Amino acid sequence: MSKFHSLAVELGSSAVKSPLVKAVSFFSFSDPANVVLENITFKDALFVKRHLKLPELDALLSAAQRRHALVMDRNGEVLGIVNKHSLYNGKTVRLAKELGVAHNELEAEQLMIPLARLPSVSKKALEQAKIGDIALTLQRCNSDFIGVTENDEWVGFIAALTIAEKTGESIHISLIGQSFAEIVHAVRHPEALE
Repeated sequence: MSKFHSLAVELGSSAVKSPLVKAVSFFSFSDPANVVLENITFKDALFVKRHLKLPELDALLSAAQRRHALVMDRNGEVLGIVNKHSLYNGKTVRLAKELGVAHNELEAEQLMIPLARLPSVSKKALEQAKIGDIALTLQRCNSDFIGVTENDEWVGFIAALTIAEKTGESIHISLIGQSFAEIVHAVRHPEALE
């Protein structure tokens, strides 16, 4: 990965109302990054309502054969992304316990990664980047997703799992903190890293 570079990112952005595009092909890290971009403008996007319960969310993701879905509010604005692999992990079980609800009572909004917490890059930067650049950026940001913005609005996102699926190369995402407080919290509460 030494020939690739990490892109500049921003945290948080406005919500969107459109669907996403899915690329289907096998690529290398040297191919243009836009081939792994999931545009939020395609009719086949998987959108879920924020109050959808975990069992229904899991069934929907399985039926659609998707690894993630966009969570939207009643106005159709995207609030965040929910991962299928995070529905039954230790962190989700602890969340249910902390909230005092049964695991199957958790809702999509409680399980999602809010858009405001996701790093993002501009569409212009993405157009000049390679898949390897995005992979390195995801590693450096310790994020499973990176948003793509144009004129301060989300137009798409790239998932680490999509890169792995399209290239056959896995991306190691370290679950370390970004700030001193996050690192101290991780040391004191290692179970939070699951």
